[in-house]
Amino acid sequence: MDDDSTLILEEGFSEKSIVSETESKKREEKSAGIYEVDFSNPLTKENLEVVEHKGEVFYYEPTKTKLYSLLQLGFKSTDLILDLKKINKIHKELEKRGEKVLPDNIQPFLEGFEPDVPTEWFSYFIIFIGTIRRNFNGSLVVLQMYGNDYTKTRVFKYKTLDEPMGKFTRIACYWANITKTGP
Repeated sequence: MDDDSTLILEEGFSEKSIVSETESKKREEKSAGIYEVDFSNPLTKENLEVVEHKGEVFYYEPTKTKLYSLLQLGFKSTDLILDLKKINKIHKELEKRGEKVLPDNIQPFLEGFEPDVPTEWFSYFIIFIGTIRRNFNGSLVVLQMYGNDYTKTRVFKYKTLDEPMGKFTRIACYWANITKTGP
């Protein structure tokens, strides 16, 4: 064990939830809502080949994530079929604003930090276009998250880009210059 891995029992937990002091510090930082994340390497997904991945190591604060409709990004219709050319246009538009798209390897992070996922996210179909994949049929796909506002449950699935996005689709991005603040 490392020097700082003295075991402590967290208040209100059973003996099975003993964690190291290091883990306890990580949990305190987690509750602050700012996380150092490494999205630089795409996750391996069965039957999904990575075509494009825009991920990196950065400090991420879920409450600072912005959701954009296709209209807000300069497109004339929400029933748009996206392709790589349109997605690259979105990347450039967001970079001009100092923002970047989120990749699909954010999924495990969002599943593990449910309290920090903004409530408004449950009202939309959110796509993460930082990672574009090709499925076994040859279609391009992106990760989509949607949820039930009442039950606060989320569903993740891959949406093909050859079907219209719809008026409730939002593209998730973050401010690219986030630096760690707080503890």
